[in-house]
Amino acid sequence: MSALGGAIGGLAGAWAMGRVQTGLERFEPNVDRELNERVAARLGVPPAAIHYAVGAGAGAVYGVLPRRFQADGLLFGAAVWAVSAVVWRTNRASLVAHLVYGAATGGVARLV
Repeated sequence: MSALGGAIGGLAGAWAMGRVQTGLERFEPNVDRELNERVAARLGVPPAAIHYAVGAGAGAVYGVLPRRFQADGLLFGAAVWAVSAVVWRTNRASLVAHLVYGAATGGVARLV
């Protein structure tokens, strides 16, 4: 696996995560969107650019991890969520969305 393969996986993971977050907004607010909107406003870019840039960047990191750490995309998604939870308030919907992100990132990265 490579950084490029991981980044492509991360883009797919960010897309899947966004779909899940949209569906879960009926139950809990999308706190990740709130953060993306704040950062995007400061940088003068669309919030989606932040979402996909972070997804691709984290995916690139996944792509260069030693193979033993690439075994489970769900664990990677949980780790990404844990890092985001340190810097930003979070909720259960965010955890679920990040697990989906990790699973999709790992699955697509292995195919690329």
